[in-house]
Amino acid sequence: MLLHQLSPDESTEIGRDPLAYPSSDEEWRDWYSYRWGAYLGQNYSVAVIKALQLFRAIDPDGHMVAQARRLNRDIQFVTDTGTGALVRGPITVEVSPGTPGEESLQADAGRIWVRSQVKRQLSRYARLLCSMGDLFLEAARGEDGRPRIVCYEAYNVTPVYDEAGIELVKATITQIFQDDSDVDVYGRIHKVGARDVLIRELTTTDVKVTLNGDLLEAVSGPHGLGSVPLVHVPCLPYTQPEHSLWVGHAMDRALAEVDSLMSQISAIGDRYADPHLVVQGAKLGEGTDVNRFGHILNITGLNADKAKAYYLEIQAAGLDSLLKAALAQLADVRSTMPEYLFVTAGAQASGRALALRMDQFVAKYTEIRGNFYGGLARVTGYAVAMERGQPFDLDLEPFTITGGPLLPVDVGAELDNLQKAADMGAITREDTIRRIQSLGLADNTITAQEYASRLDDEQADRAAGFFTGGEE
Repeated sequence: MLLHQLSPDESTEIGRDPLAYPSSDEEWRDWYSYRWGAYLGQNYSVAVIKALQLFRAIDPDGHMVAQARRLNRDIQFVTDTGTGALVRGPITVEVSPGTPGEESLQADAGRIWVRSQVKRQLSRYARLLCSMGDLFLEAARGEDGRPRIVCYEAYNVTPVYDEAGIELVKATITQIFQDDSDVDVYGRIHKVGARDVLIRELTTTDVKVTLNGDLLEAVSGPHGLGSVPLVHVPCLPYTQPEHSLWVGHAMDRALAEVDSLMSQISAIGDRYADPHLVVQGAKLGEGTDVNRFGHILNITGLNADKAKAYYLEIQAAGLDSLLKAALAQLADVRSTMPEYLFVTAGAQASGRALALRMDQFVAKYTEIRGNFYGGLARVTGYAVAMERGQPFDLDLEPFTITGGPLLPVDVGAELDNLQKAADMGAITREDTIRRIQSLGLADNTITAQEYASRLDDEQADRAAGFFTGGEE
């Protein structure tokens, strides 16, 4: 079983702001682990609660009886919306126009994608990129010697760029695996599973793989590419080439405050769901059973007739203020994110506001999808060159990745626009076919060039049948 480098409880030291921009490799690993736990909806650790000063309730004995929990799904919603934008429509790999040896390159790329099960893995690639901000894809030889495209989580990879911050010069991938432990029917552990550490060191010339310090010769050695066979896909690049920002950048702190407020409201509700009886001006006599349903009271003593007995109840006005504050802050967060175009609040916005949010969504995910598709194209080029035993030419991009539209389109209107563009000579036949394929109206298992060739063959057959009268 593959383990994560750090669990959320271990990842943040008390006193350090877990949402501050990381400044070291260790802090970046902590950050990626935090992102992993946040997407899964895991609760805040005690260290994070203290660092962010989130809600905690302590009893008189110093025991924590309630604390902030993750209660909303905004992180999952934004991540899943981004994932959908990246994998929308059929995604295909094609040889870039004008590349020599187009037919054989297309066949090689197709075989590698099938061997690597890329189409089945695409949503996993996209979800890791959106939730963590960084994705790493390697063209890696298996024990059979054939290259495959392999994906790694960001917390397992330490990349090193050149001085210009353009090309990788080295990368280290560390993965920890643990065998199953021997546990009896009573839950007692008799033998803890062994822990193995697999390290892949990649350079521009070689791949070195060790397991617990021992070299694995079958998958180590020269790769022949002349480039590090690893592609770093950034989500939203910022100041450091090695690291990027996730799709919901800057919403974590506000969401933590909302979770804290909502958890406080929940704790107050739980507290007053078991109300306490208060007696003023008298004492409870014998025969009183406050634990019995309905509470039988026997009030005795001086001025017992003037005594008051009541339940301690919450002040609804205070609770209402907390609730309104939490909902207002949540609304503010959502109003700044174009992903909420698809929820009721976004759909009910004015036409102008809706158009602006659509523009923001398209602009944001056009950039991210360009990075994602570019990374897939580059690692496909690495794998094909590796299979052919050739170096990879950094001056060329032999492959292009295409996908469907970012937003649902009016198919009829889109076809009319394509026809007008074709009539004006403003679009090639292959581009028209590619667009029709992205709309799901034509077979997308073949390239646009192959599709155009089939159309030509069918037209030629029909013409031949016309002139021969269908004779054989």
